[in-house]
Amino acid sequence: MVEGTPQNNPMEVEHSMVLIHLAASRFSPPHINPDFLRFNEVVDPAWQLDLPVIIESRFSQVDYTNGLSVTAGEDYFKVAQAGPTLNLEEIAVPNVIARYLGVTPLAVEYKAIITEWRGTLRIENQGEGLTFSPLHGLAQRATSSGATPEAQIRLSYEFPEKNIALFASEAILDNAVIEVQLGGLAFRNMENLPADSQDEFINSVLEGLNQDIYGFVELATQFYFG
Repeated sequence: MVEGTPQNNPMEVEHSMVLIHLAASRFSPPHINPDFLRFNEVVDPAWQLDLPVIIESRFSQVDYTNGLSVTAGEDYFKVAQAGPTLNLEEIAVPNVIARYLGVTPLAVEYKAIITEWRGTLRIENQGEGLTFSPLHGLAQRATSSGATPEAQIRLSYEFPEKNIALFASEAILDNAVIEVQLGGLAFRNMENLPADSQDEFINSVLEGLNQDIYGFVELATQFYFG
């Protein structure tokens, strides 16, 4: 799905991936398997598996044909959903994690919750030249032997409740269009939370997932259009 910001900014972004990562002090990957996920309705029982399924002592991964993936290691649990153009209203990641927290057999101390997002922006030239792009202008200042480098940037923000990073890289499709690959990451530390407050905090982040994503889009809007 192509979306702008809640303020109807003219910039349009195609969402391609949403991921939520729970960093844990310890985790048991083997219990993340198709039977556990289906029988406990962590995932929709009608979803079709995308083989192969990996179940090992230190790593598990269960993928579905709708682009959703559930992965676990010894110190993390994560759920991602990817596709050419994702409709944010149909993202299942928050519900899958919330349902997992409601049925998990493990008493796990979580250290952090990380939201990650990826999207694509295509900017048309409209006769103004490519110098309006901050990264294109930067790359032009760093040419070597006639070659213009591919420019990438990371913008980092530290707030009391979370750390945010925005990533952007550009590719010129032709003289008229710049394709910008965007990425966003929000890190929230949970080590100081009491154990009995962790699920409530995680669920509050899940409920605000779209707000996080719109925040990444707004930062990209500000970077490109001021």
